[in-house]
Amino acid sequence: MLFPTSMLEIAFFIISKKEHQKHIKTVFLSRLTRINAMKKRYLLCFFYATSLLSQDNITKDTTYAYFTETIVQTNILKATQVQAENKFYINSRSNDLVKGGKSRIILPIQLPENTVSWYYEFTASRNESEVSNTLHTFKLLAALSDYAEKEGLETAVSKLTPPPGAHICDIYLVNKINAHLFRDKKDFEFDLDASRENFKSGIVSVLTSNARTVYLAIKNPNNIYGIHVGIQAIAMVQVTKKERKAYRIPVITSYIKE
Repeated sequence: MLFPTSMLEIAFFIISKKEHQKHIKTVFLSRLTRINAMKKRYLLCFFYATSLLSQDNITKDTTYAYFTETIVQTNILKATQVQAENKFYINSRSNDLVKGGKSRIILPIQLPENTVSWYYEFTASRNESEVSNTLHTFKLLAALSDYAEKEGLETAVSKLTPPPGAHICDIYLVNKINAHLFRDKKDFEFDLDASRENFKSGIVSVLTSNARTVYLAIKNPNNIYGIHVGIQAIAMVQVTKKERKAYRIPVITSYIKE
């Protein structure tokens, strides 16, 4: 590059330099304006497309393809009889003492696996025919089966009608060790919530424990008269119900309104 040698050439050189810089600036601003215009057009296109894809502008058609099947598992409560309706005679305390009769009896209750709760229905009377007739009215199994499926267990129990009874007994829920103590007329421990004293009749709810075998210990507290008792027990067992369910798989097709 040749350098200017006179003042005129220097002035011409400076003017030419400024004109060149001005031209570059003009070109740059022109290109920047075109870029901004392109950005604006792009944004307008973007917002337009977004508005087209909004819910108001999209129509969906749903069709159903082939059938398919699946296994649905549901946990339900099933009423299971663990002590059939039965009656027993319990001697008086004096008979027990003088004649060797039994004023105490013990009933083992075998609970199925997965028992959630269980119930016993009880009636007592000195009249054997009354107990026999009352046993025919025991509907605990049918009632729990029906209500548990339709209304739930708590509602089912609240709607049960207790059987009639005439005379009192003491009935205790115990484990095996205390069952032996009860039989031998020694001090024993019992489940307070599931036991009843001076009990003529009723339905008693029992929460399950880890024990698969429990015992109902029944005592006649009367010194003179023997007594007839009737009892049954029902367990609510959790079981898994499997059902094969068929359904169609939906196919959804979407398109933009014109």
